[in-house]
Amino acid sequence: MPLKLASYIDLPAHRGPGGFDHAAIHRASAQLFVAHTANDALDVIDCRTDRYVHSITGLNGVAGAPGVIDVIDTATMCHLETVPTERGAKTTALDIEHDKLYVFLPESHRAAVLTDS
Repeated sequence: MPLKLASYIDLPAHRGPGGFDHAAIHRASAQLFVAHTANDALDVIDCRTDRYVHSITGLNGVAGAPGVIDVIDTATMCHLETVPTERGAKTTALDIEHDKLYVFLPESHRAAVLTDS
């Protein structure tokens, strides 16, 4: 079955150079988080209603490069902390069951494993 366009979702205008990058869905809340690189923000979309909810702003290069990872609490939508890492790291994978975040480091060809336990 071919896909067909169902609707559009309006997002905030770009404030600088760039655009959009990675996106991920938080299944429990049915929210889609989109890296809005032009705004140093995560745009949050409600997948149940296909509507823009708000942006989490003031983040440190939402698509990599600066050498840090910003940690967001998805329940409160608050920025919790900034974790230093290797410059250029932007691909991550979260293992909720084992409470681990994997961060892939392009310069040193390694994966960093982060945990709060």
